[in-house]
Formats: sequence, C-alpha cells, structure tokens
Amino acid sequence: MTTFNFPTTELPFASNFTKHPLYMVRVVIIENEVDAQSLLSSIIQEYCPSLELVGMAKNINDGLSLIENTRPDLVFIDIEIDGGTSFQLLDKLVHMSFKIIFTTAYDQHALKAFKYGAVDYLLKPYSPQDVLKSVERVRRTLYDQAIFNRLDFLIKNNKPEHNKKMSIPTSEGVSVISVNDIVKVEADRSYCFICLSDGERMLVSKPLKEIEENLPSKMFFRVHTTHLINMEYIKKYVKEDGGYVIMNDGSSVPIARRRKQHFLEMLGKQCYNSIL
Repeated sequence: MTTFNFPTTELPFASNFTKHPLYMVRVVIIENEVDAQSLLSSIIQEYCPSLELVGMAKNINDGLSLIENTRPDLVFIDIEIDGGTSFQLLDKLVHMSFKIIFTTAYDQHALKAFKYGAVDYLLKPYSPQDVLKSVERVRRTLYDQAIFNRLDFLIKNNKPEHNKKMSIPTSEGVSVISVNDIVKVEADRSYCFICLSDGERMLVSKPLKEIEENLPSKMFFRVHTTHLINMEYIKKYVKEDGGYVIMNDGSSVPIARRRKQHFLEMLGKQCYNSIL
C-alpha cells in the first residue's frame, strides 16, 4: 500500500473541519485503482476524524454488497469500475439514502453524475484540499437534512393541546384527567370546581387563574370572572339577558359584558375551523 504524507501547512482549513460536528459519517470507497483507494483512505484517516471508513470495493457486485451491508452516509465512487460503470451499480439499488461524491479522470460524465444526486464531482488527480472541501459540502448537506428530520419529527409527534393530560390534587391523592374532558371550570372563592363531560365535579384548592394558565388558550375562554369554558362544549349562544352560553351538559354560563366581543370573535373562528 502506498503511503501518502500531507503537510498540514498546505491545508489551512483542515483544523476547522470539525467545527460543526453532527455525528460520525460512515464512508465507503468504490474505486478500482489501488493508489486512488489509498489516497482517499489516507486523507480520511489523517484529516477527517468525524468520518468512519467502513469499507472499500473495486467492482459492481462487491460495491453493491458493501453498500447494502454497511448502509453508509457517504460513498466515494469512481465512474469507471471493474465490471462496468458506477451508474450501473447505482441503478441496481432500490434505495439511495446516502450522499455521493463521484471521482474520475474524465469530466464528460459530470452532467449525468449530478442527475444521480451527486453532491460533488472530483477530477483526478485530486488533492487533499479538493477532497476536504467536497466532504465539508456533504457534511453541511447532512446537517441540514438532520435539522429538517428533527423538525419533521417534532411536528408529527407534537400532540394537539386538547390531548394533553392534567394532574389534579384531591383529598385522596392525585387524579389525572384529559384536558379534552373538561367542560368548564367554576370559581368558588379560592377553590374551583372542574366539571367533566361525564358529569363529575372535582373540587380543587386552586384559584381559577392558576388553572387557566395551565389550559390551552385556543381551547378555553374566560367568559366571566368566575367561569372558564371549553369552547368545544358550547351548545348554544343566547343574546338575551346580556348574553350567555348553554353548554352540552345543559348548564348556563353568563358572559361578562367586557368579554363578549372577544368571545364572539373566538366563537366565530371556532365555527369556521369546524367547517373546514
């Protein structure tokens, strides 16, 4: 195996390569030239501590098996390999979840290479600087993808507020209820009654303001100094006697004059969203 010695003075940016580490990038090299394999592996081992070389291959069949068995994040692959071309190898894969850097002595395949989703295209003889710049481009792409995946996960797994649970201290211990089951909350001086959809009334030694702060504002509305209602349990709004609502449990709840306009606006949005 040929040994390559690269003076670090020629690579002023090499020391900055891991400024934004995300995770160990698993790398595969598919190259039929022994010297080219050695050059790439030496650069990776010498200057890319966040890259893990998991295997090398020379031909289509071995390269295909290597990719399927190691599931790399990045593949360095020559255009011309034993048994055909890298395009023939890639066409055999059902899924390509990895990034690709093509390496070749000829530039006539560049356009086709990028059609296969190549992140970069290195022309031989390439230098360590060229390889490091290409790998940094891949790492940025992987970082952006990881951020996107994380956000996508959070969006898909962020349960709606009305599915949240709430713990209520009682004389017997602690009861855990679904926020969605709360019809309304009635204040009684420094205590509150939490009225549930099954008819149960739970006495809580907490002020209404504290309970309100722990409930989703898009779902609950303070219609009166003594009443907090779940907008999804409103059966009817009545304009008479200053305005009040009839809840699904049959109870009537007054609406304070100064809160009426805000309530009607919220009720309108609620009805509009339910139609959608």
